[in-house]
Amino acid sequence: MHPYIQHQLTGTRIAEMRSEAERHQMARTARRARRATQRPAGQRIAGPGSMLGRVLPALLSTCGLRRQPGTAAVQVPGGLRP
Repeated sequence: MHPYIQHQLTGTRIAEMRSEAERHQMARTARRARRATQRPAGQRIAGPGSMLGRVLPALLSTCGLRRQPGTAAVQVPGGLRP
């Protein structure tokens, strides 16, 4: 192969590699920025039971079925039992 053609091919390959490295760096920077705006790593994702734990006491108090202190379960009035 002629030295000039070899030089041109080498230059083209170097330019492609630099372009690929720039894209890789931009993607890495974008990933870091996205992670920085997301929730902290130590923060737990709330499961379905946590919502129930927050809503149930309010629901029971509005229905008059609040749990009495010292009891193991909610006291259900006799008229509501099957």
